[in-house]
Amino acid sequence: KKVTQGRLSEVPDLTAAEALLQHLDQTAARKLRDVVEKRATTEDLTAVLAQIKQVFDVAFSPSVTFMKVVDTYLAGGLLDANAIEVIRLESKQQARAVERQKKAQKKKEKLEKKQKKAKKSSSSSGSSSDSSSSESSGKKKKKKAKKVKKKGKTKKSKKDKKGK
Repeated sequence: KKVTQGRLSEVPDLTAAEALLQHLDQTAARKLRDVVEKRATTEDLTAVLAQIKQVFDVAFSPSVTFMKVVDTYLAGGLLDANAIEVIRLESKQQARAVERQKKAQKKKEKLEKKQKKAKKSSSSSGSSSDSSSSESSGKKKKKKAKKVKKKGKTKKSKKDKKGK
């Protein structure tokens, strides 16, 4: 579009930027295309793309980080080593924060599971103790009934013996 409007003399070669596009969302990808278009006429496009790749390598979220620094590239500049180091340190902090959140979430899930198990065991142990007490009383009744039958048989057999 820009070529037909006369803003660009030729379509810029995006093959060097294609590998970088995989790391970006749509908005950031459009900005990268803008950087390539703007810097295509200058000799430093390869240096810019190399530095962008370096930023992506140290960034926690390449799209977000690129959107923060894209104005520098569009203005014709490059990031200095200190800026890249700051990006690297911020990325480490973000990674640690995400790791802490994951650990906290796992801990929370574990605690919830324990609470559910405790709740189930307390409710089932209450009913099982009732059933076990009813089972034991049922067993006691059966034993008593057997004893009564045995006593009855022994008495009859004694009476039978006496009558004979």
